[in-house]
Amino acid sequence: MVEEISKNSHQERLRYLVFLHNIMNFKNELFDDSDEMYRNIIENKINSIEEPYLDSALNNLKIIGDSHLYEQGIYCAFHFGCYRLVSRYLYSNGIKHTIILNILNEDEELKFSDKIKIANNGTNIVDYVNIVRRRDIIKLKTHLSEGRNLLIYADANLNALDFDNNSTERITFMNKEINVMKGVWYFSNKFNLPIHPVISLREQGGSILKFEDELKPSDHSKETLQEIWKLLELYINRHPNQWEGWLFANNFNSVLEQKGNGCSIKDYYKFNKKRYRFYNYPLDKFSLYDIINNQLIQLNGTLYEVILKISQKELSIEKKVLSKIIPEQIFTDLTKKEVFI
Repeated sequence: MVEEISKNSHQERLRYLVFLHNIMNFKNELFDDSDEMYRNIIENKINSIEEPYLDSALNNLKIIGDSHLYEQGIYCAFHFGCYRLVSRYLYSNGIKHTIILNILNEDEELKFSDKIKIANNGTNIVDYVNIVRRRDIIKLKTHLSEGRNLLIYADANLNALDFDNNSTERITFMNKEINVMKGVWYFSNKFNLPIHPVISLREQGGSILKFEDELKPSDHSKETLQEIWKLLELYINRHPNQWEGWLFANNFNSVLEQKGNGCSIKDYYKFNKKRYRFYNYPLDKFSLYDIINNQLIQLNGTLYEVILKISQKELSIEKKVLSKIIPEQIFTDLTKKEVFI
């Protein structure tokens, strides 16, 4: 995978490194299978947004649970499996629904708007509101008064409409304490709508939409959000390569465990290939990417080449030998950061 990534654009290489960072921080036992996971996720990400694939998936779709098609509420989905199937399934049953977005980039919103037009096929069954615009609040209220359902992707971590200073809730996710936006709970509480959690799953020969038990409107945001994110965690544990969130989980504002900065004294050292990746972009910039802390360590070209050779040959080198090629203070800094272990 490293060789494949090196042939791609720097954006693709950086996306792969962020993916590794998220695996290490949230579920490091998956690290050994991370290359295959990344291939699957990228392939599935492409398939999840392609119209022909969605049509085929809809024809081979199994529904599990009560989909509440004729009750107004909030469909709470995740970037899991073929996640656009949720909207396509509602559309195929004539269920008018509005997707809640939080897009700052105008070009990205235009692309999404084009997808909606194609999906609608001349109807207005599917629509969206972009909550970064205040005027869309009026549009949202109009849609709700018309009886439309809402579709929210909880792991997109949407903000609430009021943008107050208390718009986040602290929950536990994969044994980490993270701050998540209250969006899905806020809409349920504000407009007195039940939440219908739904998971899209891929299986051999087709796809599944599994509708979980309804969550009633509640004044308790923490309990509601914790239940939603625990559901996501349950399916991640079962099907880790179906969650696209590995590409953006670093945005969850995690409070992650940090290793100490102590430097143990050893006779031999080797490059920490499990924690660091080489990153050379632009071509005159040389860095090591720290998977644990999602940071770049800048190096000069000579030091970069030295560490790269040590890594490629998988050498364990005596400290006294390393001290002859790497200045003492720099070596100490690199061991504190666990570049050498």
